[in-house]
Amino acid sequence: MRLTAWQGIFVTLLLMPAATLLAGQSVDKDIENCRQNPRFEVGGAMIGDCLMELSEAVDREIETAVAIGERQYCTVQDREDYRQSHADWLAYRTRMCDLVERSPDNTPSWVNSAACRLELGRQRLASLKYTGEYGAPRCPASE
Repeated sequence: MRLTAWQGIFVTLLLMPAATLLAGQSVDKDIENCRQNPRFEVGGAMIGDCLMELSEAVDREIETAVAIGERQYCTVQDREDYRQSHADWLAYRTRMCDLVERSPDNTPSWVNSAACRLELGRQRLASLKYTGEYGAPRCPASE
């Protein structure tokens, strides 16, 4: 069976590791960069603080992408659904990463929860980019 160019690209994407598709940089590299940053050289919980700063920067990008994405939709219901889907994602990330943090509630769990927020944020940003580029709402002519 011969694949078309688009089918070949699709198969290639399916076979790539998810981390390659979703994150431009692995959290391991972020942790190493945090360790080498003089502001966080003490290590331990400071690495978690560094990762949280990176996560907050990603969160700002997410908020910008959400604001732009929401404007794509024409109907009040679609915009509400878009906002609600983002609120649902925020709740999901909070619950998952808080679970990591409080189990067992020590320094490594703080670092891991910060990594969780960063990784899930990067995944969300990739998802928003995808829907922003490929979502094409059909707007009624009257609206």
